[in-house]
Amino acid sequence: MRSKLGYAARDFLYYKKRCGRDVARLEVIDFDQQTEAMVANGKGERKARLVLTKKQPKEMQVSISPMKHMREKPISDEEEIHDTLDEYKIWLRDLKKEYPETDLKDDFGDHTIETYKEWLNAQGLMEHIVSASEENNNDVDERSTSPKERPSHARRATCTRKDCRQPNKRTSRGTLKGFAAAMKRIRSPVGKNHRSFINEVSVFTRQKDPLIGVRTWSDIDEDVQGSIAADILSRWELKDTMDAKEKILSIANQQYRGWRGTLSATSKAYGRYSEAMKNKPKDVDLVEWHYLYMYFNIPDFKQLSCGKSKCLSNKKSTHLGGSKPFSQNSYEQRDPRTGEEPSDLTLWMSTHMKNGRWSDEISKAVYSSYNDTTGCKSSRLHGRGYPAKRQTLTERMRVEMDEHA
Repeated sequence: MRSKLGYAARDFLYYKKRCGRDVARLEVIDFDQQTEAMVANGKGERKARLVLTKKQPKEMQVSISPMKHMREKPISDEEEIHDTLDEYKIWLRDLKKEYPETDLKDDFGDHTIETYKEWLNAQGLMEHIVSASEENNNDVDERSTSPKERPSHARRATCTRKDCRQPNKRTSRGTLKGFAAAMKRIRSPVGKNHRSFINEVSVFTRQKDPLIGVRTWSDIDEDVQGSIAADILSRWELKDTMDAKEKILSIANQQYRGWRGTLSATSKAYGRYSEAMKNKPKDVDLVEWHYLYMYFNIPDFKQLSCGKSKCLSNKKSTHLGGSKPFSQNSYEQRDPRTGEEPSDLTLWMSTHMKNGRWSDEISKAVYSSYNDTTGCKSSRLHGRGYPAKRQTLTERMRVEMDEHA
């Protein structure tokens, strides 16, 4: 290539490949293939920046004129990124074949973050991700999601001291992680309250489950799931049986899906990659947020998400029980002497009415219709919520015999 341009073989020819907002890396141009790579990498640039020198530079990373806005394609015009998401797995698989003694893994969350960072560094993408998260937030993005379009369960960016009118006022403590979250909510991470059990399962789920390289719960390694169940069984007085483990993992599955759903809604609230990176949730790592943003914008996920949104939009009645299961509400309203739980009508009224007012007209109509049609209580037994089950007659008799023994 240099001889075609009329330069000596001892000269060094490079081009500047942007790898950040104001940082570039010198890439050698010796062959035609490297010239084609320069053209492909410079599609987003207004000009090509060449460096010709007689001495080989010692520092390959140089400064470059900064961009006011990262020139990105709109999400609707982006190319499909299935290959980009799968390249990480392929790279790790090939690396393990070539170097079986490597310590890189993708089972637990911490291991996955370290491995994904190694892949990003190998691809030269890490600097771009860091620079996108540190970009100035002064300019208003025209494509940012308006408040009306923002999902209701998306997290909102916390106000910092620099942005607030009262700089000395502490406006947020950030997202609580670990057992501090459970202690804040119920004053103790353990207890008879069902929420304490769910909170603790959620804590271990977020500590151990990976977000990178996972599309469904079944993609999580069995060792990770087994570790969650083992930690819960060691802290709670539960029998170490397959039934108990299945119930624990069922709760972990629901909590994991809810966690990813919240992150998906938060990602949807921002129109551009750079804007989303500047508003990263505090309970995820930077590279995890990068991967999730890419995953949440693939066509397959968008199609699945739209289908679920349409199903939720068809819901006509609204209950007032919050996240508490109906089975737990039924258990809490049982008769203290007989242990009998309320009828379906009573349970429906308690979860859809507050201060004598129905949550909506549909809930009121359902109650009236069911009351006029049946006029009697259901014989169906409600559970106590997970993981406990209602005692059978044999079990109750055995308990009474043990008490009188």
